Amino acid sequence: MISLAKAADLAIAAYRLPVPPARRVYVRDDVAATLTRDGDDLYVSARGTVPTFLPNWRVDLGAGLRWRPGVGAVHSGIWDAAEELWPQVQRDVLTTRGRLGFCGHSLGASLALCLASMAASHGVSSTILALAPARVGGGAFARSLDRCAVTVVRRANDLVTEVPWLFGLYRQPAPVLRLRADEIMTELDAHSAAGYAADFKAYLASKGPGPCAS
Repeated sequence: MISLAKAADLAIAAYRLPVPPARRVYVRDDVAATLTRDGDDLYVSARGTVPTFLPNWRVDLGAGLRWRPGVGAVHSGIWDAAEELWPQVQRDVLTTRGRLGFCGHSLGASLALCLASMAASHGVSSTILALAPARVGGGAFARSLDRCAVTVVRRANDLVTEVPWLFGLYRQPAPVLRLRADEIMTELDAHSAAGYAADFKAYLASKGPGPCAS
């Protein structure tokens, strides 16, 4: 079973490559992700924006629309970065015998959604934990993930999950789970990777045992 609590930990640990006991690290010029095995199950955790790494900002800010078959209009910077990773990732995710999970925080969450969409186009469904993702696409992109279990999380007044907007063409691919919804924080605090992981795991614990997805 894919554990959402484990996915939350891996989403944050992806900032520290490599991630023990990771079996493989995928790296392209602008982005990176890590593969972690748990028995037959497979987690792909994409790294979020590293503030001091300027190529990450080029990906984040490349918010022009790009049309792709099966997913419609998508965030060109994020989708193109995911396409750079996909040739490495697909060798593992398309041959896994167990369940598949994608996870990430911030840019990593958006990349995780894109990679899951690419896997779904090959008939492989997955569980996705997206902590603070920027919006990637619209309705067609959301439909590309119909066979996946998608959890999108927003913490307090974090603005990242609300952008880009562009006349309503972008939206999140699933209902957004709001944590600390009534609290007002600085954007730096609201978007904290460690804060997201801690609050999401506390939420899972409050729901009782077995925070897993098939």
